[in-house]
Amino acid sequence: VMRSAGEVSRELCDDRFSATGQVNNELLRGRVEDYRSVIAPILPSLASLGFWGGRLPDTILLEAIDRIANAHEKNPMESGITAYLGLRRYPVATCLYAAGIGAIARSNFRSLFRILRDTVYYEHGRTKRKLWTEIAFWAAENRELWNKHVLGRDNYFPVSDVLEQNLRDPLAEIIPSDLRFVEAFDRFEF
Repeated sequence: VMRSAGEVSRELCDDRFSATGQVNNELLRGRVEDYRSVIAPILPSLASLGFWGGRLPDTILLEAIDRIANAHEKNPMESGITAYLGLRRYPVATCLYAAGIGAIARSNFRSLFRILRDTVYYEHGRTKRKLWTEIAFWAAENRELWNKHVLGRDNYFPVSDVLEQNLRDPLAEIIPSDLRFVEAFDRFEF
């Protein structure tokens, strides 16, 4: 898991995720797909660690999320195209949701508590805020971006809709029931 988290972290700093260059709806959708392909291999592991929990699994899970959440610290993007900067938190949001939904699916509230309490988002080498808070603000601030450019339609919670849709398959092994998945997703989010 740690090797995979390191690989994801390195890939997220790749030039293909630069915040510069041309931008249009097709390129933004492609960026989301690229992010999805980078994080897809680690999502089942994060969900499983959240599901089973315990001292060692929680430690591994929190460290993996931290590496992915703060990959940008290795290659800070302080300026660039707002739309690309606005998509930058999508990978870690997906990872955080996978771990949290896994914990909720097994009523593993101790791990859920640690996921929400102990993960932080850094900016310029300093703690900015709890990761969950950062993701919540990010989702709310970027509603128009996701509706107008990524989805091409108006949704009230576009980021939530995308996350729910994109997490179903990777979490199917630990949550085989669609109903249980939707319940766990909703409980995590609200």
